Amino acid sequence: MRLCNVCVGMLRGGKGDIWTGTHDLTFEHHKSTASLRRSRKADCMICVVLAGLYRRAGADILDDRPMSIQATIHRLEAHHHNLLDERTPAEETTNHAAAVSTQVQGTDSARRLEELRRKFTAVFEENISIEVLPQNELREITNELLKLTKKKSNFKGFRLDFDIEKRYTRTFLLKPINYDTSALRTPKSTNTSSDEVFERACDWIAKCDRKCDCSRKASTAWYPKRLLDLEKLSKAHGLKFPGGLKVLSERADLRKTKVHLIDGTEASGRYVTLSHCWGKPKSVQGQLRLTGKTERKFRVEGIELRELPKSFRDAMLFASRLEHVRYIWIDSLCILQPAVFSTDDFEDKSEQDWREQSRVMGEVYSHSYLNISATAAKDGDQGLFVPRRPEYLWENEINVNYTGTNSFGSEGVTMGRDELTRCNIIDLSFWSELVDQAPVNQRGWVLQERLLAPRVLHFCHNQIAWECGGFQDVEGYPDKHTTLKVRYGDIIDEGRLKDLDERHGLRLRDFRLKGSPDPDKHMPKLGAYELWKCMVEVYSRTRLTVSRDKLIALSGIAQKFFEITRCEYVAGMWREHLESQLLWQVNELYRDGVFENPAHRDALRSPSFSWAAIDTPHGITYGEVTDYGRDRQEQLLFEVTGTQIEIDDRNNPFGLIRSGQLRIKPRYLRQIILRRLEPPWRVPYGWRLRDEAYPGQAAPAEEPSAEKEQSAIRKVQSIEHYNLNLDAPESDVDVFARDADLYCMPAAFGDRTVKKHWRDLICLLLIKDKATASEDIRSTGQFRRIGITRLSSAVHWKSHRILTEQPFDGDIILN
Repeated sequence: MRLCNVCVGMLRGGKGDIWTGTHDLTFEHHKSTASLRRSRKADCMICVVLAGLYRRAGADILDDRPMSIQATIHRLEAHHHNLLDERTPAEETTNHAAAVSTQVQGTDSARRLEELRRKFTAVFEENISIEVLPQNELREITNELLKLTKKKSNFKGFRLDFDIEKRYTRTFLLKPINYDTSALRTPKSTNTSSDEVFERACDWIAKCDRKCDCSRKASTAWYPKRLLDLEKLSKAHGLKFPGGLKVLSERADLRKTKVHLIDGTEASGRYVTLSHCWGKPKSVQGQLRLTGKTERKFRVEGIELRELPKSFRDAMLFASRLEHVRYIWIDSLCILQPAVFSTDDFEDKSEQDWREQSRVMGEVYSHSYLNISATAAKDGDQGLFVPRRPEYLWENEINVNYTGTNSFGSEGVTMGRDELTRCNIIDLSFWSELVDQAPVNQRGWVLQERLLAPRVLHFCHNQIAWECGGFQDVEGYPDKHTTLKVRYGDIIDEGRLKDLDERHGLRLRDFRLKGSPDPDKHMPKLGAYELWKCMVEVYSRTRLTVSRDKLIALSGIAQKFFEITRCEYVAGMWREHLESQLLWQVNELYRDGVFENPAHRDALRSPSFSWAAIDTPHGITYGEVTDYGRDRQEQLLFEVTGTQIEIDDRNNPFGLIRSGQLRIKPRYLRQIILRRLEPPWRVPYGWRLRDEAYPGQAAPAEEPSAEKEQSAIRKVQSIEHYNLNLDAPESDVDVFARDADLYCMPAAFGDRTVKKHWRDLICLLLIKDKATASEDIRSTGQFRRIGITRLSSAVHWKSHRILTEQPFDGDIILN
C-alpha cells in the first residue's frame, strides 16, 4: 500500500495547515466523502483505515457530502513516549554541514568526516537536500554521521492524530527508521494456505523454542479425554518431507482422508487445539459433532475431511504438517454435545461429560503444543485459509517535515531548512482490530483458551499473527510495535495480553494511574489483582452462546489466579479486599447526545452483587482493589461480614454457582426515589432522598441551635442526583415501580489518588425484596444491587453530610 497525495502533501509539504492556537501542527485532511473515497480506492494506507472507521460508525461513505477530518502532528520526546526504547540512528538527522561539523570537530573521527564531506560535497557545501542521494548512500551518511557524533536525543518520533467529524479518532505513530535494526519483510503469497505462510509460522515456533519457556508447558504426560488422530492425514498421498518440511502437493485430493476419534489414554505425541466461532444457530445445525449416535462412527469408521466445516479442515491440514504433531482437539468433536432429539438418559450423559470436561478445560489448552485460532472466521464455513493482497502487508514510509511550511503552494516562498525524518507509519489500533476485536476473540470461552495455551497462532483476515509468553509478532508489520496502544490519552507499551507476571500488572497499574503516587503500593499481590481487573474488564465485553457459562468460561484463568491469591473465590471476585471489588460499574456509551446502556441481567447464573450477572457489549469497570490503608475506618463505610456461595459442581469451585449471598454491615443506609428522565434531559435517570429524614424510624429531636441546618437538610433532600450507572435498566424494570423500595448505601470515598477532601462519595443503589420490604429497616433484610452512584465532594458536600449523618444499626443480606 502507499499514501495518497493528500497524506503526502500534508506530512511532507505541510499542505492544508491551519492555525488552532497551539504549537502542534494541525491540518485539514479530507473535506468530502468523495475525496476520502478516491484515496481509499487508491489504497492509501491511512485513508483505508479512516474510511473503515467512518463506515463502522454507521456513516455511508458512498453518500457524497462535505465532511471534516483534521489531523494533528505532535513531536514525541522520551518523557512522552518512554517505552519506545529502541535507539534509532536516524533520530534528528541534520542536512547541513555546519551543524554536523560543529558536533564532531576535534574528535578522532575527523578524517572519516572529511571523506564523507568529499563524497557528499553537494550535501555539505551546497545545501542540497539529503533526499537527492541514492538510498544506499542515504543510509551510509545517516548512520555514519550519528556514529561519529554519538548524539544523545530524547526525540522518539511523531504522533499523528485524526479527528473525524468531531466524533471519531484514530492515532498513528510516525517512528524514525533505524536501517541497522529494522527487520523488513515482503510477503508475496496470495493465500494464507501458502508454504510461505507455513514457513513463517514454523519460524515463530522455532524462535519460541529457542528463547521462551513456552514449549516446556506443552506436555506429553497429560492428554484430554478424547483426541482426533491425524496420522492418516499426515501420511496421505501428496505429502513429502524434503529436509523435514512437509509440503502439500497440489495434486493431492485429501477430501476423503479420514481422522479418527481416540481416547487420550491411547495418545503418544503432541496435540494442538483449535479456537473457533460456532456461528449463528442456523449455520451450526447441520454441522457434524460428537453425540451418543456419532461417537462409535467417529471411533471405528472415522470422519472424512469433506464432512467437516472449512475451519476444522484447514486446521487439520495445517496441524498435520507440523513436526511431531499427531492429534488435534476440537471442542464440538471431543466433548459430547446435546442432540436435537435425544432421550433424557443421553441428555444426562452429555451434561455429565460437559461438566467433567469443563473442569479441565484450562488443562486442555495449557498442555497443548499450539493453539490454532480461526481468528477472523465468524463461523466454521469461513475457514483459516483465505485469499489476500500481499502488498497490503508491506511497510509504509514517509519523509515527515515537522518544520511546518505554512505557505505551501504560495508564491514568494523562500528556501528554508526543512527537518525531514524518514518514518514508518504505524497504526496503533492495528493489533486491536486484527486480533483483539476479531470475531473469535469476541467469544467468552476464547479468552481463556488464548491466555492459557502456551502459544497461539492467529489466522487473521489477511495474514497470520503470533502470541506466546515471550513475544508476539505479525507477518506484515514493523517489528516490536504490536504492543503499543493509545491509553489514557498517551501512547504506551501495554505489553502482551498473555503476560500474566505480577510485574506486568504493576506496570499496567502505573500506566492507569498516569504517574500519580500509588496509595496501595504497600499491598502484597497488588500486581496480580491489577491483572485480574484487566482480565475481567476484557472478558466482560465478550459474548457467550450459552448464558450460564459466564463464570465457568473463566474458571481456568480463575484457577491460575487462585494459585497466587490463595483466598476464597466469590462469584468472580476474591474474598480478600472484597468490599472494594463490589464497587464495579457497567460502562455506558455516550453517542449522539444519548447514553446507551443495553446491559442485560441473568439473575439465574450469578447473584446481583457480582459483575458476572451482567451481559453488556460495553463491558464493566472492575472495582479498584484496595485495602484502604491506614484510612480504612474513615474511607470505607461498610464491611462484608460473611459470604455464602452455593457451588453447582463441588469439584469445580470456580465454575457454575446456584446462589450467593453476602452479609453486609453498612454504616449508613438511606431510602431514595428513582425516576426515568425524558428529553430535553441529557441524562437518563435521577435519584433523590425520600422526604422522610429517617424512614421507618422516629426522627431525632431537633436542637434549637440546628434550625438553619435542618432547613438546609430539607433542601438537600429535594436535590436530584444524576451521576449514576444502573446495572441493567432494561432487565431491572421493577426498580421504576411506584412501590419499589429503593436505598442508597454509602460505600467508600474515591478515587484514592485524589486528595481526601476532593474524593467522591461512592454509593451502591439497592432494592429491597418485597418479601422483607415491610420489615423495620434495622432488621436483616434481603436486598439486590441495581447500580452505583457517585456524589462529588465539591458539588454535593451537603448530600455527603446528610447521607452519613444518621448511623444505620444492623446487617443486610445482599443477594
